[in-house]
Amino acid sequence: MEFEEARRRALAFRGERGLAQFHNPIGLAASISIEASELLECFQWPGSDTSFAVREELAGVMLYAIYPADAIGGGRPANGRRQGPGQRR
Repeated sequence: MEFEEARRRALAFRGERGLAQFHNPIGLAASISIEASELLECFQWPGSDTSFAVREELAGVMLYAIYPADAIGGGRPANGRRQGPGQRR
């Protein structure tokens, strides 16, 4: 699935359920952190089959990342480039 399709589906999911009213920057940032911690937990015990759990937790991280990106008027990440400390656009 392409990013724009995932974005469209995520925003439709939120809209159909009326969840936007509960989304604020700090809550969304916390949700990303929580989901990322759950993703990391999948790798806590080496040797176990984690493929399903990894996909589930990664989907949560991506979902919660789409909402604040949409709120600030960004959709797609900036070409995958990260800025170093002290570099601003």
